[in-house]
Amino acid sequence: MKHKIKSKLSRLFSNNWLVTLTATLIGVFVALYMNETVTSKKLENQKSIATQNILSEIKQNQESLENNIKNQEVLLGTIEFVKSHMDPENRVISSVDSMNIFKNKYPETFTVQDSTKLENDKYHYTGEVDMNFGVSYINLTNLAWETLKNSGLSSSYDFNCLMFLEKMDRVTMDILIKDKEFLELLGNYQKNENYYDKLILKAKQLIECEKELLDRYMSSPEQLKECT
Repeated sequence: MKHKIKSKLSRLFSNNWLVTLTATLIGVFVALYMNETVTSKKLENQKSIATQNILSEIKQNQESLENNIKNQEVLLGTIEFVKSHMDPENRVISSVDSMNIFKNKYPETFTVQDSTKLENDKYHYTGEVDMNFGVSYINLTNLAWETLKNSGLSSSYDFNCLMFLEKMDRVTMDILIKDKEFLELLGNYQKNENYYDKLILKAKQLIECEKELLDRYMSSPEQLKECT
């Protein structure tokens, strides 16, 4: 009985069709494995490129943002000083101490040409105000993030990472809107007591929003490291 079974197994394994089938199956499995390996490496390479593009864009945006915040804080300080020390006749009325504090903080903003002493140790200052603060529409881009979303690669990223990038994008869009509103108000001078209040409020909201985005930019290398 055992001899017959061995004989049948021997004949079975000696058949060419079984050898061919086995070789074919092994070939299919190897091909599938190789294809999956190549696909996986290609995906990882694409993700690496996409991540680097996002980091590069963030770095450029960060430099623009830091410069913008610096200029806007100088402008905000000047507006606050003008609001506090401008009289109804548009004269700058200030004590010596207040003027010195302002000039030390923003040395290139106001050049005093003359001063006339008034009552209560106040002075009427005349001079030139340099309004060239370098403030312009902020240059922030989100091309790398938009490309990632449209490429389909985002599905291979960690969910928390995508949330981080999406929040960053929303804050960026909010800044662009606030920046536009602030500059439009700045360029549309209104001779009323509420004008400077509105301008100061919009400037503070914009700077606050920009600093929030700057914090996100500074933490992005660590955040993106954990993304994939």
